[in-house]
Amino acid sequence: MKNIKILMMLIVAVAFCSCSDKDEPASTLQMSDLSVTNAMQVPGNMIVKANISDDGYKLSTLEVSVKVDSTVVASKSIRTKGNSVAVNDTIAIPFSENIKEGAQAQVTCEAINVTGKSVVDTKTVTLHRPAMPDTLYMFVGDEVYPMTKSEDDANVYVTEEGEYTSTCTARIATGSDMETSQFLWGASSTSNKAKLISFGDDGIAVSYPKYIVSQFTFNVETFEVGVIGDELNISVNGVDLEGKNGLMEGKVSFKQGEEVAISGIDDLATCYNRDFFSYNDGKLTFLRESGNWEVYYSPKYKYMWVMRMDDVAPTCLWIIGHGFICSPVWNDEFNSDGWNTDVVPRLGYAVKTGADTYQCSMYINNTHEWESFEFEFYSDRAWNKTNGLEIESVTGASGFVISKSKGLTSNPDFEGFTPGYYKITLNTTTKNADVEKY
Repeated sequence: MKNIKILMMLIVAVAFCSCSDKDEPASTLQMSDLSVTNAMQVPGNMIVKANISDDGYKLSTLEVSVKVDSTVVASKSIRTKGNSVAVNDTIAIPFSENIKEGAQAQVTCEAINVTGKSVVDTKTVTLHRPAMPDTLYMFVGDEVYPMTKSEDDANVYVTEEGEYTSTCTARIATGSDMETSQFLWGASSTSNKAKLISFGDDGIAVSYPKYIVSQFTFNVETFEVGVIGDELNISVNGVDLEGKNGLMEGKVSFKQGEEVAISGIDDLATCYNRDFFSYNDGKLTFLRESGNWEVYYSPKYKYMWVMRMDDVAPTCLWIIGHGFICSPVWNDEFNSDGWNTDVVPRLGYAVKTGADTYQCSMYINNTHEWESFEFEFYSDRAWNKTNGLEIESVTGASGFVISKSKGLTSNPDFEGFTPGYYKITLNTTTKNADVEKY
């Protein structure tokens, strides 16, 4: 009897297993008649059509991805229901970086059922880039810089030549009004690279700190912001100077009487600041009060300014006027304009050298278009003379006279004056200006 019971149990188990095998449906998943838009302009919508069926299992999704070279530029998951579906959908193809004109994009379509089984088919679509205007516009703060097409590469736009900051936040648009422009580029996850954004989104992080930037460039194919200019690697007491508006600048700590560690300036013997340093055998020694100072080096003017732009008298005196430059070599750009309070090369910083004395070295010339040189001594860069200096006497080199506003100016017709590099020593007690030619 026991053997009969065991036999009956085995028969039931075999019957159950046989029945289970017959209940498991076979998948017939297939995708046919797949088609996509043959050619299109980006940005735009690509049409995807396909017939998908599976008699054994319910359908799940159609996964579509569009790849240019090795980069996926678009993807979409299309829900498929039931055992059979005719897909007729669209997928947005963006205008993104590195899409060349006529690029062949691979479209991969993967039909998946509820068990995870899938079938794959691929197609190719030709992508056409949108037409770009002759001029783009680069927005940096309150400034707008037009960018025109390069003669060498129609995908590259360049600003006019000038003096630009080497680090900034920028947006680039196809129109002069960012809000209404067809395309607007802004911040991506990488410095100097852009992506298309909406108005109000963050700008591109432009960073070329080692460059004196004379032009910005933008490539509408790669979405890269570049620069044209000189790359300089200048370090002063361990501080790497960064380019801004034609100057390499940085805040540097100095100690009075100590040697200065400086690299990247080949012509140090001629370009060093004589009001702040002594020079001996290729080395500089700091002369003035220990502390943090702003250093500005110009490869164009071959000079290194040292100052603190926020200083006011009695810490310093500001020399503002025309017909001078602080470098020991004249530059013809200074034959015009002047009286500027925020451009470093147009300023003189008279550093305090004693209880009531100040010093500033300047190249003074007789070639200015206004047929004179003239400068005054202010207590700050806001035209105040509260603690400034009104000259009452002049000593030293000939050719200098007191101006009507109690500054220094040239004799009529420059009588007795010799152009050259001068050290001007100011005394706030005697109200004297002593002029000594180097």
